[in-house]
Amino acid sequence: MYGATPPGSFIPGLEYSGVVDFLGPPSPSSPSFSTLKIGDPVYGFTRFGAYTSHLNVPLAYLRSLPPSFSFAQGASFVVQGLTAWHAIVELGNLQNLVNKYNKLNDKSKSTVSIKRIPPPSVLVHSAAGGVGCFALEICKKLGAFPIATIGSGSKKEFLRTRYGLREGQVLVRETDRKKFAQQLKGALSEKRRLESEEDGDGGKEEGEVEGFDLILDALGGLYFKEGYKHLARGGRMITFGAADYLSTKDSADWFKIIPRYVSPLASLLPALPPYFLCDGPTKRGPLFPSLPPPPSPSHHYHPMHFPKISDAAELRSRRHVRRE
Repeated sequence: MYGATPPGSFIPGLEYSGVVDFLGPPSPSSPSFSTLKIGDPVYGFTRFGAYTSHLNVPLAYLRSLPPSFSFAQGASFVVQGLTAWHAIVELGNLQNLVNKYNKLNDKSKSTVSIKRIPPPSVLVHSAAGGVGCFALEICKKLGAFPIATIGSGSKKEFLRTRYGLREGQVLVRETDRKKFAQQLKGALSEKRRLESEEDGDGGKEEGEVEGFDLILDALGGLYFKEGYKHLARGGRMITFGAADYLSTKDSADWFKIIPRYVSPLASLLPALPPYFLCDGPTKRGPLFPSLPPPPSPSHHYHPMHFPKISDAAELRSRRHVRRE
């Protein structure tokens, strides 16, 4: 599941919560601000090994469990919360975008000729999941304008109630490419309309609708390509999952995966070389005793310029691509 797992057998688990059982002597790497005592409830992070009864961890990876947190909440907070924070603030640069937005709008209040600019827009896929919920909370705290996508309409009311989102800010994703593209355009137009209402323009839309300043993509596939098309100039797309390729069953959903990664069987069979039925590259099968040796494997490349990156992503989602 994780490419960073240690070799051989290991104990899984990245996050934990519990009670301090023993404190060792201070070390140079221990934080000087720590006031933890034996018996204190804590939560933290480790590089695997968390699914066990006892852990020996540095103080730098521990924090006091907030009084409002249960142990279960503490043990499920770190990875999802840090993923959302790292994607939005560190990689997505949203904090700087919001600061710029606030600075320009403060200037527009004192200058008649400067028009108020809209807050940064963030598209959050799988918004009802763990990372998605934290992402919406961070957007709310920073003052960005989030648009959430979900796979089921049953989650819509939860998001609207929990995060105060309006009707047009929550999209139940369409599986058809064109319909999903229309959803994104509609959401951006709704954002423009709401901003016009707040500015006292009567909700009128003027000019071209801008794209998303930041996209958190946990899906891949067609959602990646359409999202990329709807990025604003200088916008960023952060990929942290590929749920569109995964199965909800215990085994792989080959009927969904195969069409995405290999050519259709009908077009594949005629391309099989005759030596496919031989015993090996230098031997001859009884059905083809006089075949010449097969040619050396060829490598097929499909170079694309950077503006075509969304097409490259689609090509990768439909075919097997091997790094040479």
